[in-house]
Amino acid sequence: MKNKQRMSFEYLLDYQLRERKNFGHYSKSTSQENLFKTIYPPKERFNKLHERYSYSVALSSKLNISFWPQVPITGSLIIPLDPIKSQIEFEKLYKFSISEIPDIIKYSKETGKIQFVLNQPATQYCGIEYLAPIFEKLNPPLLFSIHDTIDAHEYKIKLERADNELTDLYRLGLIDYLLPFYSNPNKSKEQRLIDRNTLEISLEFGYPGLKLLGYDDITDIIYDNFFVNPALSLLLLKWSYEVLCRPVTNPLHFSPNFSQFEFNMIQSIFKDTKLMDKRKFYFPYEIGSFILKKHTYSPKNFQECIEVIDHYKDEDLYSVSDALNRAILANMGDKVLQNRIELSTIMDNIWDEAKLIRNRANQISIGTGILIGAIGLLIDNLTKEKEDGLLYNLGYKIFEISSPLYINKFSEFISKGIANPYAVTIFDFDTNYNSQRSNPRKN
Repeated sequence: MKNKQRMSFEYLLDYQLRERKNFGHYSKSTSQENLFKTIYPPKERFNKLHERYSYSVALSSKLNISFWPQVPITGSLIIPLDPIKSQIEFEKLYKFSISEIPDIIKYSKETGKIQFVLNQPATQYCGIEYLAPIFEKLNPPLLFSIHDTIDAHEYKIKLERADNELTDLYRLGLIDYLLPFYSNPNKSKEQRLIDRNTLEISLEFGYPGLKLLGYDDITDIIYDNFFVNPALSLLLLKWSYEVLCRPVTNPLHFSPNFSQFEFNMIQSIFKDTKLMDKRKFYFPYEIGSFILKKHTYSPKNFQECIEVIDHYKDEDLYSVSDALNRAILANMGDKVLQNRIELSTIMDNIWDEAKLIRNRANQISIGTGILIGAIGLLIDNLTKEKEDGLLYNLGYKIFEISSPLYINKFSEFISKGIANPYAVTIFDFDTNYNSQRSNPRKN
């Protein structure tokens, strides 16, 4: 007897309609002025969603970018699920085996550290049976865009104009024309189908979204080059949407996270404009890998990720990763990094800068010890014949604070006071976990 299909079209269509119904209820019950303030899906839809949550950097098997180093440095990591029919291709991209899905589901329910969302409408996952447990146990939501809910007249006019422009281009075969520039022809038929769906979604949300927010100068360049210079149009559409539009229109209000490769692409596009606010950028993959290697190792799979998380306190990882990210952006300036090695060099220099706090403290402690010793000798000579009174008591206190413990604390306090705040955070983290060297470590 043939097993019943769990990921049937009927089941997923019902799932999709339910998602649309819930979003429709949200959009109708939320005032226009609150659309950009309220969170959707509501936090209750997730399993123990932490206040500090973020969206995973785009995964890449080619660039060897996974989400495992990102999990420890955030409260909840939101991971988009792609409808990949091949289990082998899925495991290669997501860096966990199908057999581990039950354990990951259990961990997600217990800790809330890992959250899944659908990257495409539910019916696109038809027949992908290995994802059935995630659908059934975690009920991952589909992320909508706020511009689907806009009712204000002036906004609706902008969206309708953008939709009409795209409809005219669709009739001319825009999707089929752009696809070879968007998806590598050497990819499998299944992956190219996924890329086609992603392209359609990118056009559907990106182009109208940029129009909605008033970036007409950008949409004009995109529109004019669709058939003339499609590579330019696609590049500008993708990264303009990710940087300028998505952080505003996504109802979960997550911050944009990018890999070093993506950031380079973005910086090269927007380098001559004032549109890119670097203060809002975050590099969770590179930062997570770098920090964790300092005292443990960068996790490559589910089990290693759990081991690493157990080694650190959450707040320690959060504070040091934020400090390192601020330092990277401050040290990078307007420079466009050519590769991951350059970013690693910047992080090494920042970490070395934090170590200077200890060297400076040691120098201060030597001077402090000499000074206190001289004062102590003076008071000792003045109080040889008198064992009570102010000078005697002062001499006793000088003896008390002249111990190495007090001198070291005083010297460290002074050294921290003249260091950059991010260096102090890194120094405290490094000092704390240097004392835990006896714990296991992998290379």
